[in-house]
Amino acid sequence: MNIYNKIALLMLMQSLSPALVADITRANVCSNGFENLVAELNIIESILEVPAEVSPCAATIITQADVDMDGQLNINNSGNYCLSSDIAGAININVSNVTLNLNSFNVAVSINILSGAININASNVIIKNGSVTNSYFGVTIGGDNVTITDLIVTGCLNCGIATDNPVNYLLIKNVMCNGNGIQASFGNGGGGANLNCINSRIENCTFNNNLYNSGLQLNGTNTIIRNCTASNNLNKRLNVPFPDGFNLTDSGGLYCENCVANGNGGGSCPNDCTTVSQGNGFTIANTNSCVMENCSAMNNHGIGFLGVNTGSLTPASTIAGGVLHNCIANNNGTADVAGQTDGFKLIGNNMIIRHCTAENNVHGHGFNQGGMPGAGQYYDNVACGNKPSSNYDPSIATHSPGGVVGVGSGFFAGYNLDCSACPFSCLDSLDGTCTDFAYEC
Repeated sequence: MNIYNKIALLMLMQSLSPALVADITRANVCSNGFENLVAELNIIESILEVPAEVSPCAATIITQADVDMDGQLNINNSGNYCLSSDIAGAININVSNVTLNLNSFNVAVSINILSGAININASNVIIKNGSVTNSYFGVTIGGDNVTITDLIVTGCLNCGIATDNPVNYLLIKNVMCNGNGIQASFGNGGGGANLNCINSRIENCTFNNNLYNSGLQLNGTNTIIRNCTASNNLNKRLNVPFPDGFNLTDSGGLYCENCVANGNGGGSCPNDCTTVSQGNGFTIANTNSCVMENCSAMNNHGIGFLGVNTGSLTPASTIAGGVLHNCIANNNGTADVAGQTDGFKLIGNNMIIRHCTAENNVHGHGFNQGGMPGAGQYYDNVACGNKPSSNYDPSIATHSPGGVVGVGSGFFAGYNLDCSACPFSCLDSLDGTCTDFAYEC
């Protein structure tokens, strides 16, 4: 076992709350590979740190005069580079071990050049401290061990940040990826960031006001998403799915913490848009060993948190060995399209849903497991003000092993609160009956 694997054994369990760790143990999630998530994510934390600052413009200075007649600026030698002015042209990094300090300047390339304003074609590259605007792509990434930090990417016709192929050890931190995808179409780009990555971290980023695709579209393995926001990512094309805030697909080993998805999936179509997905706060598809903690989905046109099966896991499961802890789904399903209106709609094996709240998702269930057996274990959750008499999906009472904790039966066996059961919106969390001293929902 190498040093990274030894360090890895310490990471995720230390960072999670004791109650959550106890839940993981109680549900035997580790038997489904959760301990591998602990190890792998710790490697990411220990390796992916923003490198030390390079002295301002301590090395090669880049000016507009370095851009050739074709609108290209090629970096073919390793070293430190620093802009001394805005650049109109594409910067292509073709060699490893390069630091590019934008020095608070902007890079933009003609939209007639179908590439990124910055194109990373090598490994061990750092891009920092500036902006990329009004290009076809903002930044394209084709190498491993890439760091992008303190960057604004906006106004791009296609996607703001995109990977060419799966990349390893990608760190994106303190990045605003807003207002991109202005002439894209779903399935052909657009959105804030479209990433295919392994052993990576996305932290302190915003993905707001992008078009045609999700704020963050992630196909990744062993990846951390922390302190990120995806808001008002919209659609303007008929008969394509509305964008989600976070679309996390085929991710094995995912930890998402303190993230917010607000107001996604709206937009305008020339005709009827109701036959397609309305855009969710978080879509989590075919994800093994997933942890979502302290995340919120609010005012999205579709579902707040959706686990959807695309066929690679059986039986009909999306999140194997998953935990949702202290998550909130409020006022989602605003488009009022059948099947697209729940606060939480999660199908998976060995899942734990604990200390989560679903409120005012007025067209759907607060908690829904799609009528599938063997899905989540629900503990200490609150469901209030959702579709009348539908704060929770009845199949939770039928199939969920709620009797592991608590008293009573069905949904209430896990100390869950269904406010619709009480005329005064109060519930005794011990037995599911009304009381004058318990929760006030």
